[in-house]
Amino acid sequence: MNNKNLIGAVMASTIGLLFYNVMPIYLGYLMEAKSLNYDQIGYIASAFFFAFSIPSASGYFWVRSYKPRIISFISIIFIALFLFLTSIANSYLYLLLQILVVGSFSGILATLATTIIADSENETRWYGFKTASESAAGTLLLFILPATLIISYGFNGVVYGMLIFILLSIPIISFIPNRLLVVNENLTTSDINYSKSPVYVWMALFAIFFNFITGSAIWAFAERIANIKDFDSALVANALGVTLAFAIIGPLISSTISNKFGLRIPFIIASFLMIFGAYGLTAAESLIIYTIYACIQMLGWGASLPFLYSLVKNSDPNGKYITLAMPAVGLGTVAGPAIAGNLIGDSSSMIMLQVLAITCMSISIVLGFKSIK
Repeated sequence: MNNKNLIGAVMASTIGLLFYNVMPIYLGYLMEAKSLNYDQIGYIASAFFFAFSIPSASGYFWVRSYKPRIISFISIIFIALFLFLTSIANSYLYLLLQILVVGSFSGILATLATTIIADSENETRWYGFKTASESAAGTLLLFILPATLIISYGFNGVVYGMLIFILLSIPIISFIPNRLLVVNENLTTSDINYSKSPVYVWMALFAIFFNFITGSAIWAFAERIANIKDFDSALVANALGVTLAFAIIGPLISSTISNKFGLRIPFIIASFLMIFGAYGLTAAESLIIYTIYACIQMLGWGASLPFLYSLVKNSDPNGKYITLAMPAVGLGTVAGPAIAGNLIGDSSSMIMLQVLAITCMSISIVLGFKSIK
């Protein structure tokens, strides 16, 4: 894979994760526009990643069989169309169905991108660029939309902003290659002779799963947590944009240091930053403190992701399991918002959310550490 192909893959993943990265303002304004409750918006987020995980889970059977450039353009058309339909949905059921379609085709894009990057010579570096680009898109929209389209169109302004971003990104999608490598095509003899027990691969995959339970639970309800604490909504939107800037910095740091410090120690440090940030964010009593801890949480989360993807690749030299990284992401994010919505409920208690973050991240650290042999 050349750099141009990889840039196309990075943009495909950015579009595939766009819904996720604007989720706080999307769900926040959706809740107000459609008069939904906390459980309902939690299930909308979970519906997206449930659908997202289906093409990802089956990726091993199809991802190298079709022309990725054509599949990418088809996916973008369906994402844009059904995303627009959410702006005019007049029932909760229709909204859920539309989100399921958006999630399915987003999963296809993300699976293609993850596989293309896995075929590169320095996957940690490009996974870092991928994560940074996804966060940069969210940062851009979180800063711009509250001061522009949302003022005029409310929730629909969020949708219009996402559609404009997708439209402007289409030329870069043409960089995606016409074909992918077949399994083992790019492996050397030493790679083929090297093998690890599948147990280590599954440890790495479950490390991703538990990491995303924590990250998605905090991120999906970041705006609502601030609302519960009576912080100014406009300032919160700007604060969330600032936090995403740290989610850009994190993976860029990871892509820089991966060759110097390996996977294990940087991954553990990033994971502890997530725990520290998530706890502080949910306990904060002022917007400034909330923003500082949110930045720490996003710095840790962004820095951990390239290492998590590389943990799977490190345990999977034959490239058989890398497509399962996206279902691990999807399933973790299905569980996170749904659990968080029920934990917060009508009581608006943050204690159980803190317990969730500490428990899941501790499990992720242990599994990630053990997966490296």
